Amino acid sequence: METLAEVVNGEASAVGVMIEAAESIINIDAIAAVEGVDLLMVGCIDLSTDMGIPGQVDAPEFRAALEAVSAACRSHNKIFGLAGNYNDRKFQDWVINTLGVRLILCNVDSNLISTGAIESIARIASIDKTVLPN
Repeated sequence: METLAEVVNGEASAVGVMIEAAESIINIDAIAAVEGVDLLMVGCIDLSTDMGIPGQVDAPEFRAALEAVSAACRSHNKIFGLAGNYNDRKFQDWVINTLGVRLILCNVDSNLISTGAIESIARIASIDKTVLPN
């Protein structure tokens, strides 16, 4: 009798690799060709930083890198994933509808916490403090 872990490992698990170094783009076709890899996940912040253009997702060289990953994923029947871009709807639309991204990490805990903190501070700061209790 198989255990749940054996079934999941054999039939219901996926292997993903992070694409976070500029050198990985040069080798993207070979990376995508690795048997057993199901997903290529681009870390936008790490990749753009390693390319010398931190956070510049609209830079032509960054877009070309993503296009290369997209082509490799299509060529080798891999899932194209993306992380590190949480608020740029235009960019997200492009990667989903043009490049075929099918898995997006749409937020992370540290971003959610910091965004919530900023919103809380702004809410408290907006309270009218000129009215004093009797």
